[in-house]
Amino acid sequence: QNEFNQIKDSLLVTHDFAIPSYAKQVGSRLIFNPFFKRPYGDFVIDTVDQKFNVDLDHANEYNITMNVNIPTGYSLKKVPSTSSYQHPDFGFNISYKLSADQRTLHIYQKVTANILQIKTTDFNAWNTMVKQLKKTYKRSILLEKTN
Repeated sequence: QNEFNQIKDSLLVTHDFAIPSYAKQVGSRLIFNPFFKRPYGDFVIDTVDQKFNVDLDHANEYNITMNVNIPTGYSLKKVPSTSSYQHPDFGFNISYKLSADQRTLHIYQKVTANILQIKTTDFNAWNTMVKQLKKTYKRSILLEKTN
């Protein structure tokens, strides 16, 4: 056995980055979608043709925290509501929190698949989760110029 098979600790990766001109400006408003990483957003199971369980490479728990700094001269006008789906083997929760000074929007994204195989009996539940995830991933945040 190699030593990599014996690792039991989680791996934490942290990084900061900026994407110039990612937001779309429409008049006095800035519109942007914060979801750069979209775990399982396109993982729909074909319930007609897929007759056997679906294997996953490994169990996953994505915990993504995004901190969006609100530019000077803008205020938060619209933020999506919290969205979640829970199943004993998989699920997600995406929530938003504005800092006390109202200058930073914290976005918390947790998506889990605590299994190595999706059972045929869970295909519809899995697809329901993916459908809700896709809908959530399409939601945008709206900032409006204050002066």
